Amino acid sequence: MGKTVEAWVRSHGVSVGWLAGRISCTRNNIYGIFGRSSLDSDLLFRLSRALDHDFFADLSLRFREDTRTAADAQK
Repeated sequence: MGKTVEAWVRSHGVSVGWLAGRISCTRNNIYGIFGRSSLDSDLLFRLSRALDHDFFADLSLRFREDTRTAADAQK
């Protein structure tokens, strides 16, 4: 999920320093978040609010796509 956040941040020209300030952490913490495969719901909520983007919807879409792919593989 960290890579999803990173891709969004970079594609929208958001500064890592700005984001760090918005969620009250350091730039190093943001880079650490980018490297995580999963994020807890509180952090994902804080990132969603700071960036005005629903990362939960992205996660839901990924779930539906993975579920559909698994169902297709069983056919």
